[in-house]
Amino acid sequence: MAVTLLSKALFLFVFSVFSSICFTGECYTPCYTTKMRSIPANHLMYKKAKPLVIGHRGNLRKYQENTLEGFTSLLETNADGFELDIYLTKDEELVVFHDDNTMKLTGVSKTMWETTAEELTKIELPKSLNYDGNVYNYSKRRPIPMLRDVLNAMKESDKLMYLEIKPSRLRDLRESYNVGRKVAQVVKEMGLVNQASIISFDPIKSLAAHLENPNIPTGFFYQPNYWLPSWFDGVYKQVSQVPGMEECIKRIPNGTAFIKGLFQTGDVPKAINATFLDMNYKIYDNPLYSNNTFQTLRNNYSPNISAGAYTIYSMKNSKQEDVGQDAVIDSLVKQGAERLITDDVYRLLAKLGRPQKHPTATASKNETFLLNVAFLVMFIVLFIK
Repeated sequence: MAVTLLSKALFLFVFSVFSSICFTGECYTPCYTTKMRSIPANHLMYKKAKPLVIGHRGNLRKYQENTLEGFTSLLETNADGFELDIYLTKDEELVVFHDDNTMKLTGVSKTMWETTAEELTKIELPKSLNYDGNVYNYSKRRPIPMLRDVLNAMKESDKLMYLEIKPSRLRDLRESYNVGRKVAQVVKEMGLVNQASIISFDPIKSLAAHLENPNIPTGFFYQPNYWLPSWFDGVYKQVSQVPGMEECIKRIPNGTAFIKGLFQTGDVPKAINATFLDMNYKIYDNPLYSNNTFQTLRNNYSPNISAGAYTIYSMKNSKQEDVGQDAVIDSLVKQGAERLITDDVYRLLAKLGRPQKHPTATASKNETFLLNVAFLVMFIVLFIK
């Protein structure tokens, strides 16, 4: 009897140790023993060669962010896809813009969810934009577009659509579920289930999109601010609203240990049935956030984790910072990063040794040249006669 009790005690001790995840001496017991879902094999995100080059908010080096021309200009490049930001307006339409308020980017103050789509699409981004002291000039002013217009312009292309739902925080639970469902509905209605992916910093929005259509890959973000003590209350509130997470988070101490526990266990992306994960590039292998990041992701999230990084070659970078990111890219690619989200698709393509022009764009130019030559020859022949 004593031997039996001792054996049971030993089993429970071993189970508790090995079912916990430890990080720098701190151990966390995951709520979810299952792994993250995989990206469907028939989806563009799965089929394209890695790492994917994703144009952050379009083609920022040549066009204002989140503008229709910025996205369509990528058709001539060898970029694999584009990222855009989506807001639900006062009249429940979907528009493409990054900030909660239009003031910083346009000089006109309108809060996205308090303004109609008609009003917002009349606002234009100026010819000059300032990113932390770096000033970029563009050829003309361009308006805020509707989501459907962007998707319609890109639907016949081979570009992956990386759709980020805003606001980044959980502002209102009903709003988060509503906008997540609506974006997924648009994707299905437009026949883009195998071309579009949906992601948000707010896990509820991603969950809502998944619940609306499980065939659409959905993702989750991590950002460095989550590790700040001042962000604890906001992160805690947001995560506690995820179904199944209320009891999970009670196992984790408050403060900095909270995000460490969430990150190590991967419980949030598992709880929302996410298929991919993207993080600020500074988080990878940084002792402030995560050591041996890809090992953690493969052990605790999924052996086949689809993970990416943002923002590569940011518009805010100095020239020195851009040069410094070259080594970061090498490390990320070597470890298996599947997506690099960038403000400079041309520089990243060059860094990866890929052609900058899309093959069809080059072919089209050649065809145009030959057509012009043919017309010239015909004109000369007719003139001689």
